[in-house]
Amino acid sequence: MTQKILDFAKFKLAAKYTPTGETPDETITIIAISEIYNLLLQRQLGNLTNFRLTITEKEDKTKFIRVGISGVASESLVGGKKQYVLNIRESDSSNLMVGLANDDDGTNNDDNIIETNLTGLDLLSFSKDSSVNLNVGTGEYAELETRFEENVANRFMQAFCFDQVTDVSVGDGRVFLQVPAKFNGDELSVANASVLTAGVTGDTTIQIYNVTQGYDMLSTPITIESGELTGSGVVDATKKVVSTGDILRIDIDTVSTGTAPKGLITNLEFLN
Repeated sequence: MTQKILDFAKFKLAAKYTPTGETPDETITIIAISEIYNLLLQRQLGNLTNFRLTITEKEDKTKFIRVGISGVASESLVGGKKQYVLNIRESDSSNLMVGLANDDDGTNNDDNIIETNLTGLDLLSFSKDSSVNLNVGTGEYAELETRFEENVANRFMQAFCFDQVTDVSVGDGRVFLQVPAKFNGDELSVANASVLTAGVTGDTTIQIYNVTQGYDMLSTPITIESGELTGSGVVDATKKVVSTGDILRIDIDTVSTGTAPKGLITNLEFLN
């Protein structure tokens, strides 16, 4: 399993941590090394859960241990920096997940706990200020990747079809776009447009035509109603996929008949 180290998660022990003995610690207290670091998942409005830490003894860099964390028990600000009390995760057999293999599978399986990682540590406690890294393995990385993709999974194309002083007019091929390799296999998910000056009397409609494949991509064209500045269309579920090199054409099918709108920006969003 490839391990990932998150560069935004830079911490150190805020108090000594004792992983062994008759009463090993069930929590770990860490503090961010600067005000910019924390465990917050912004889109989830909560802290990261179910992850691994690697603690490295500050006095002897050869002594380290991996620990499974279930979540944040409490948090506070200390000198403007985030401090967390973390609950150590229990395995399927209710053992503390301490001394984990560096290739553990991200689950609570007891096989992930390597006894010799503890017995061979030759260290009673990890000192305060020892380095703490957030490790992300198979299970944890999948969670983070999902959150990450919610932010970056979509790609965008934007076309300026008419400038702010030019009337929008009917016609095919007002702008042509070519699909780059990174968009290969992506699906058109959103199509909308804005004018800079609203038209009057009648709708302005815009179609996206895939020249390479020979079909319209919208089952309902982008529609900007009379007096409005924005509008959207409905993507045809059977015509939404694009391939590297596809030529997309922006067609203006109708324009407000009283006063034409001025300026047109078309936006296309693709799901990766």
